[in-house]
Amino acid sequence: MTLKINNNSTEKKSTDTLLLKEVAVLLSVSAATVRNWIKSGRINVIRQSRSAFFNKQEILQIKQEIESGASHRLKSRRNKIAVEGTYIPTEYVNSAEYIQLAEKILKIVNESSSEINANLILLEVVLALFLNQGRLVCPPEFQDLSLTELAIQDKLLLGEYSSILNSLFDVNREISANQSEILRQIRQLNIRFIPGDDLLGLVYMSLSNLSKRKSNGSYYTPSKIVDALVEQSLDSLCDISFPKIVDPCCGSGNFLIKLFLAAKLRLLKRGLSTEEAEKRLLQDCLSAYDIDETAVTLAKINLELLRECPSGNLLSFKIECRNTLDNYSNLIAHAEAFDLVIGNPPWGYSFSQKEFDLYKNRFITAQASLESFCLFIEYGLGILKPNGILSYVLPEAMLNVRLHAPIRQILLEKTQILKIHLLGQQFSKVFTPAFTLIVKNSQVTLNHEILVEWNDWVQSIPQQRFYENEMYIFNVKTSHLEDKIIKHMKSLLGIRYLKGHAEFALGIVTGNNKEWVLPRPFPGSEHILKGNDVFKYNFYPSENYIPFEPQKFQQVAPEKLYRAPEKLLYRFINENLVFAYDDRQTLSLNSANLVIPNLPGYSLKYILAVLNSRAAQFFHTVSFSSIKVLRKHIESIPIPPCDLEKQQSIIKNVDLLLSAKDETLRVNLYEKIDAQMMELYGFNAEQQGLILEKFAETKFLSR
Repeated sequence: MTLKINNNSTEKKSTDTLLLKEVAVLLSVSAATVRNWIKSGRINVIRQSRSAFFNKQEILQIKQEIESGASHRLKSRRNKIAVEGTYIPTEYVNSAEYIQLAEKILKIVNESSSEINANLILLEVVLALFLNQGRLVCPPEFQDLSLTELAIQDKLLLGEYSSILNSLFDVNREISANQSEILRQIRQLNIRFIPGDDLLGLVYMSLSNLSKRKSNGSYYTPSKIVDALVEQSLDSLCDISFPKIVDPCCGSGNFLIKLFLAAKLRLLKRGLSTEEAEKRLLQDCLSAYDIDETAVTLAKINLELLRECPSGNLLSFKIECRNTLDNYSNLIAHAEAFDLVIGNPPWGYSFSQKEFDLYKNRFITAQASLESFCLFIEYGLGILKPNGILSYVLPEAMLNVRLHAPIRQILLEKTQILKIHLLGQQFSKVFTPAFTLIVKNSQVTLNHEILVEWNDWVQSIPQQRFYENEMYIFNVKTSHLEDKIIKHMKSLLGIRYLKGHAEFALGIVTGNNKEWVLPRPFPGSEHILKGNDVFKYNFYPSENYIPFEPQKFQQVAPEKLYRAPEKLLYRFINENLVFAYDDRQTLSLNSANLVIPNLPGYSLKYILAVLNSRAAQFFHTVSFSSIKVLRKHIESIPIPPCDLEKQQSIIKNVDLLLSAKDETLRVNLYEKIDAQMMELYGFNAEQQGLILEKFAETKFLSR
């Protein structure tokens, strides 16, 4: 019997229980994964009528096991949030000296048998930096003690800095002998201040647990990226003497450091004194928020360290510890607007249930997907002045993933996109490529062009192009000639599409492949295909067998679709289009999905030839740049018109290819079919040459 769970229950539950969607949010998994764990006995349902309820303490215990790496029952899950450990993000700073210092501090801490509060180490580093700058004076007879010990013993007078330092760690608290030994070793490291680099942030991140940072969606921003984005953003505000600037997710202040130095230099060139420039920047220009109290304290200290004319009143800096998204309505209501919103918003933040419910009603983009960086883009645009600038570091997924279509639509309709700079994989331990985005809060004009940079490739792209794309995809890596080919394919007279003319279905989701899919046949079993069994035109079953018991699977399509007399199977996770013909009613897992075309006047084998062609591959790559083949992608591929006589000629070659075993013969037949497709699309020699050059290899034609 299939387990049915009501996610929208109005039944009363106690404070000791959770609903399914609350469990999913708490464990940072999908509701489908929770259902899977229920079915496999990994999570218990304690009461069920119309709804499922879960013991809160049991779920919290599971969460702790996942985060500590101790869970055995859930270890089959690839949990990015359960990644443990520390590392030093060397790209965060420019100074090799600071990287070596962070390495030495981490080594001292790791070699100690005692635990120590990270803020206590940070306090020692802060005191060393203040001492190096001459802001504090240390009696020479106490060189063997740590600076923190001296502060606790009132032998190091903190004066005007006592308040901010106490917000980092209470200097009136006693510390253990083992902690003192760690701090004394750090004291001997000769820590000096280097303007422009954030040693405090580097040490804080190096000491922080990696899993905590990932669940918060917080990642450091490499120094060179910050430098470039700050300079470009300030250049866009060159006509404003004292721009109002905010970093809504400032961390320990790496953007604030670069902003302070760059903006100060501009003010000095305009004739302001150092004291006046620093005062105006801190009182009138720079604001920042972050949810991390320690990071906010470090950001204030970082700005104080930069000042040539210190006042000691760090608490007056407009840097606040608060949940930025929670304060969105207050900012709008009080008309607090900014000339520049800049920073690196969190990616993939794990929202609480309270936040989940709140933001769903507050942000347009939350209706599609509660993705933190999308909310921060919408937030940033909402607090910009007319002609204000938003400059963010973002994951490349924002440019083309279907769930982010709403924020792309907002950007295209509400702003002039000034620049997109593709960065590639610039972040250690983060495998998602990144880019920087600069937009202007200004009315969109039809002839506006976006400057796109990618390695040494620079191009201006009409903003209107993205607006006309399926799902508003920003196909920024597409050249003008490639875009002309796409437009040609779409405008071909008599062109058809599979949208509304095909049945689609996912392969089977068993819920536990180890249990259901076995490497040898058994009574009642049959072959089941995985994605890597599917090749262009043919599939080659590996030794995977399953009993077809749909009522026991987590997700399954109607059996008639799997048992259709003819269907096409395709690899789901792949940047290439790989379609195989099946007339044997073969089952497949969800890595091999299926489509049954029913386009009037067109044979299924003709559609197969189109989808496997270089032309279709070109369209998919240039239009979507996706590593997944989605239904919307397939439905968007233009099917060229073809009369019955030409179809028969193509189908004859398809049949020959389907039966061919020799690899050379298969390649020759593929090339023959592909040439026929080029002719049907009406490509000229230049267009054919570009497509053939881009997809020269005949991938996935044979095992």
